[in-house]
Amino acid sequence: MDGVGRRFANLPLPVHVGLLAIVLLALVPLLDHGLFSADEGAALAQVDQLERTGEWTAANPAPDVDPDAEALPLELSFRTADGRWAPFSKHAAYVQVIRLAADGSSRGPLLVSVLGTVA
Repeated sequence: MDGVGRRFANLPLPVHVGLLAIVLLALVPLLDHGLFSADEGAALAQVDQLERTGEWTAANPAPDVDPDAEALPLELSFRTADGRWAPFSKHAAYVQVIRLAADGSSRGPLLVSVLGTVA
């Protein structure tokens, strides 16, 4: 490693964290075209479910096509014992944070993701 690389590598951890935060936050405007993982999409679907109904679970969306709710519409969906389903049933606190950050675009949830990465 050359002198500049060695000096950079030897900077204190808070400096590296701060630089990471600056780079990621600078990228947010470029990435504001949507979220990119199935987890994020499922969490947003769970937020939508909560906003529309006030409940974590919903009835089978297509009982005439899939009476046993085995082919749910989202990859990370969870089927309950009574046949209801939840788009994102793990990490309820994450869903609530996303719910607070949702602003009608993907920017709020994207910022939550960036802050989680930095943390």
